[in-house]
Formats: sequence, structure tokens, C-alpha cells
Amino acid sequence: MLLNLYDPVRGKSRRKDLGLSVPQLAALCGVSSMAVYKYESGELRPSFLTFIKLAHHLRISVASLVEQAGPLCQAKDADGWNVLVKAIYAAGTAAPGAGHRANPDDEG
Repeated sequence: MLLNLYDPVRGKSRRKDLGLSVPQLAALCGVSSMAVYKYESGELRPSFLTFIKLAHHLRISVASLVEQAGPLCQAKDADGWNVLVKAIYAAGTAAPGAGHRANPDDEG
């Protein structure tokens, strides 16, 4: 199950606050302007990878979105990694480095 962490109202507000037009945000995220309009109206949910790109370009912390989502996003795998964070790494946005934990409270 993919959680819908994208908030259309917050996304549109952030885009405007940053002075980005819909076509500019669309180009940054590699989607059509129509897709951005639909995300902002709530008519369409972005894919997981597009969600990550939107959060990045709108300067919205993915970590804060995970916290807002609550316990469903706090699941850990057998190695102690936060499952959602691990999925973000797998999507190609970053590679987990040695010593980095999905939760700062986790110990080695």
C-alpha cells in the first residue's frame, strides 16, 4: 500500500511561495504541467518517485512528511532501517552510507 503523503494544498502553496510556475515545477520533476495541475487539485496522486522529486523541489522535508503520516510509516525492517526511508534510497534519490541509520535514535 502506497500512502498518499502529498498534500495538494501545501504543495501548491509552497510552489507559489517559492515563485515557481506550474511549467517550471513540472520541468524540474520530469512530468507534464497538466500532471502538476492535477496533483494540486487532488485529482491525481503523484507516483512515489515523483512525490520525492516534488518534495525536493518544493523544499519540503520527506522526514517531516513521514512523521506526519504517523505509525504506518514508522515500520522497520529486519536490519532496523525505516522501511519508507529504505524505499526512498531504492528509488535512487540517495545511497545509504555506512553508519547512517533511518532513525537517529537507533544504535549501530
